[in-house]
Amino acid sequence: SKLMRVQVGDDFGWRKPGEKPDLEMIKAPALWLPQNEVGNSPTQPLFLEHGPYAGSVLFGDIFNGGLKRGFLEEIDGQLQGAGFHFSGGLGAPAHRLIEAPDGSVIVGEVGSRGNWGEFQKPWYGIERLEFSEERAFEPSRMQIRPGGFEITLSRALAADVEVRTGAFLLKDWYYVPTAEYGGPKYDPRTLKVEAVRISKDRRVISLDVPRLEAGRVVYLKLPSEIRSDRGEALWVNEAWYTLNAMPDAPTIAGPLAATDGRVSSQGLSRGRPPAAVGAAPPNTLTAAEKAEGWRLLFDGETFDGWKIYGAPPRSSGEAPEGWVIEDGAFKFTRDVSLFGLVLNHLNPFTTSALDLMTEAKFSNFEFSIDWKISPGGNSGIFYFVREEEAAPLSWGFGLEMQVLDDAGHSDGEIEMHRAGDLYDLRGRSVDATRPVGEWNRARIIARGNHLEHWLNDEMLLEIERGSAEWDRAIAASKFSDVEGYGIAKEGHLSLQDHGDPVWYRNIKIRELAPAP
Repeated sequence: SKLMRVQVGDDFGWRKPGEKPDLEMIKAPALWLPQNEVGNSPTQPLFLEHGPYAGSVLFGDIFNGGLKRGFLEEIDGQLQGAGFHFSGGLGAPAHRLIEAPDGSVIVGEVGSRGNWGEFQKPWYGIERLEFSEERAFEPSRMQIRPGGFEITLSRALAADVEVRTGAFLLKDWYYVPTAEYGGPKYDPRTLKVEAVRISKDRRVISLDVPRLEAGRVVYLKLPSEIRSDRGEALWVNEAWYTLNAMPDAPTIAGPLAATDGRVSSQGLSRGRPPAAVGAAPPNTLTAAEKAEGWRLLFDGETFDGWKIYGAPPRSSGEAPEGWVIEDGAFKFTRDVSLFGLVLNHLNPFTTSALDLMTEAKFSNFEFSIDWKISPGGNSGIFYFVREEEAAPLSWGFGLEMQVLDDAGHSDGEIEMHRAGDLYDLRGRSVDATRPVGEWNRARIIARGNHLEHWLNDEMLLEIERGSAEWDRAIAASKFSDVEGYGIAKEGHLSLQDHGDPVWYRNIKIRELAPAP
């Protein structure tokens, strides 16, 4: 969901059926509201004119319930800012908001079945909310500045609180229009805070954050050790900042930012959003990726360059058995039980496995792919797969990055068999998987004997083939009797048929210089 500023002449992406919009012309929202994090079914926005939160925008949510708050600022003609959780405990889902002359807020409440209401609450109501004389201890605003952010607190930090750079959690991503409910996050990254500074009055925390880019949403979680000078913990410790434009001056100013940081709902100037950096639709490359040598292995529409391992070459336009293209993704469709999977391997009249393999081979490379697994599903990404006559199955000699619903599959209980693991050889150092049904972005780096597995911008593992550590891992694995397992210097890539539905997209690769 998103909060939009609507003005005559703006382009919001509406097109005739079959007509594709120009993404660079679509106006960016003032606030993105990530699904089920700070929004699900948001309702009427209200710009407050009175009281301690004057200048903030409030809005309810039919499903999440309660009220959310936004702080907005204008940078280079772009309206943007941070969304916060604000208040809960209302009698029913908040739908309409009115600010009364005395500064109180009248909340009209309505709900319905399914997702159109709060759990176990009535479907209707009306309440009057009055602000107390003092605000809760919380971040009043989050503002962009060159090279980072400033977070202003409603009260001063305690004198003995020392805030560490590593205590902040910062992530970012971007969105593009898709038909998928809730809107998937693209190119999620974990950002690093390089420095923290506290103002003299201990109310402003300045964060130096490299790699910030316009066109992305930044999530911030404040450290639990933050306490006010009264000993209070934070009432709200999260923020979602929509970064439409980067400031190029040392101070943040503009027609929306008064000396107290308040924003008026009047006099909003018009502006066209910049092209989002890296905001390419699925199965396309950004200009930066092209310059870095990336190339697509899947165009989102055809199986060109792919075949079933062990099967004869396909006729032009013919889909490989067991696979279809659905919404710009490879989808494996043969859904069988473990018993059925075993029978497929034993039955001479059926194809034992329908692993989808690249026709090309690769040696030193960085490989990137998005995957989504079905509930209880199992699959895998194989690399350094040898020629088909070497083994009846692609995993005979090929290394595997595991694809799995950890929570729903029995392999999720086995170390070195979980999502992202180098299957049966090296377990991941961190669980970076997303809930089943959501897209995950995997990366495999192979340069000489050096291997790395990454998932959702987190490094999971690294290992050197041929090292003593590698030899011990092979000896302790199910591949201990397979002579030459995993040592190929060049090979194909393949996507595993393990009998469960699975989806793959954004498949790209770039060659790396050989290891010295």
